[in-house]
Amino acid sequence: MGRKLWLLTLLRLPGKATLRLFDKTDLVFRRLLKHIGMELPSLKSVALKPVRGAGEWCARVPYDRRGRRLSAEQEVDQDNWTVLDLNEGARVKLTEGHNCQGCRQPQYKHIGALKPTRRQKGGPLTPPGNGLGRVVGHDPSTSGIRLSIDK
Repeated sequence: MGRKLWLLTLLRLPGKATLRLFDKTDLVFRRLLKHIGMELPSLKSVALKPVRGAGEWCARVPYDRRGRRLSAEQEVDQDNWTVLDLNEGARVKLTEGHNCQGCRQPQYKHIGALKPTRRQKGGPLTPPGNGLGRVVGHDPSTSGIRLSIDK
């Protein structure tokens, strides 16, 4: 995470100052948090709220079973929410309308394709993927969750 990224942040104080930072996001935020005396929070501590009786990488999220965001009216009742299971080995599915085709990354262009694709010019054909996969692990150094989709 953070590779090939730069951060441009504008902080405008009413006509007094502008702060512009250019560097890798991860580096900037680590230094900023250290400077203000805060620890870097983990993904688990920030994003995942425990679900009783479920594994430690589960959370209730305001989405339906197909991965669509609930309406404001539906979101009020947490019984409508879905449990997102990101425990190692859990099965996952990309939602309809994912951006694997639009991201223009060769390793993902077969996901959601209508016909076989090539990752490189002259390379082998890869059959279209259906967006199914599993959680292969967690990476504390990036607060990331590693997925394997259509492999």
